[in-house]
Amino acid sequence: MKILVISNLFPPYVLGGAESFAYELSTTLAKDHEVLVVTTCASNSKKQFKVTGFENLKVVRFFPKNMYWLYNRNQRPSWKKALWHILDYFNLHSYYSLKKIIKKFQPDIIHSHNIDGFSASVWSAAQSLNIPVVYTAHDGHLLCPKANFLHQNKKIDCGKTHCKIYRSLHLLNTKNIDLFVSPSKFLLNTYLQFGMKVKSHQVIENGLLSNTKPQLNTNLFPLKVLFMGQISSHKGVNCLIKTIQHFKNQSNVEFHIAGKGPDEKQITALQNSYQNIYYHGFVSGKAKEKLLLDCHLLLFPSQCYENSPLSILEAFQYGLVVIASDIGGVPELIKNNENGILFEVDDYQFVFDTITSFLENTEKLQRFQKNAQRHFNSFHIERCASDYLTAYQKLLN
Repeated sequence: MKILVISNLFPPYVLGGAESFAYELSTTLAKDHEVLVVTTCASNSKKQFKVTGFENLKVVRFFPKNMYWLYNRNQRPSWKKALWHILDYFNLHSYYSLKKIIKKFQPDIIHSHNIDGFSASVWSAAQSLNIPVVYTAHDGHLLCPKANFLHQNKKIDCGKTHCKIYRSLHLLNTKNIDLFVSPSKFLLNTYLQFGMKVKSHQVIENGLLSNTKPQLNTNLFPLKVLFMGQISSHKGVNCLIKTIQHFKNQSNVEFHIAGKGPDEKQITALQNSYQNIYYHGFVSGKAKEKLLLDCHLLLFPSQCYENSPLSILEAFQYGLVVIASDIGGVPELIKNNENGILFEVDDYQFVFDTITSFLENTEKLQRFQKNAQRHFNSFHIERCASDYLTAYQKLLN
């Protein structure tokens, strides 16, 4: 089967879990099928529209003409971001560029991941050539400019007029999707509640590459708590900081923080003040693997409506016990009080008490560790790829 994968970002340019998942699924599919990945790049890249190799994949990169490249979107003025979104509603340059690539590659199926940067023109280009389109929703991008639904009223729908217009226009384009896939029931139901009309929809849970079963960390002193993600308020950094302050300078617990973001100065300030906090910056590859092997707990205090976070699956893979906000699609991953602990957003005292309970009861910690790693067995990327291939075949038949 010839599969054309469209992802607005792709390694080595990664901002979140969507790009990592697109990469892992594509490399798995490429073992038995011909896969071409189309992604974006900087406007001054010399490799535009050239097919290059990336591990076992073929990749084509180009810059869809707009105000700036999506990868460099941070710290842009509000007016420029607004104009970028207007131009991104239907990018004609992207439409004609993708149409040429599709005609040349002649895929059996097109699988799109995040499309902001390309715009929904990717689906129109595919439909104009009668190629079935699969779209995996990694967030609420089609429903709200704030794809994580983080609003001051803490509701999914902020009620603002510009958001309603944005949503209505983007949902019109979903008619060109043959199969809408969501990794969580939460996100799928959210799209349906807002009136999405697609030809078919399905939940396919995310998966991760797993060549070996990592060893559990049975050295339980000190207890090591990991925070891994964007260091920003919407990811619950305030909860993280209060938790660190509660256990400040205690020799029996360490906090390891991995990631980058607008609030990282607060983390570096804590590191300079307390002896039991370690800030690692953004990590990947062997450095990330070492952290996951060394730690016991993953603190996931997100305040936004998460879909199906890959960091939680990574924690399961390495036997980390997840302490996570009970929000969005997170409860679909965690069996509360079995392989992890769920808590209400901003319930700091519950987080303190939970960490203390694992400090005082190592047998409980070891039981949860084993349950977490056992639970990961249903999240292998091979299972995920098989589910997608079955879905592709149904569309083609």
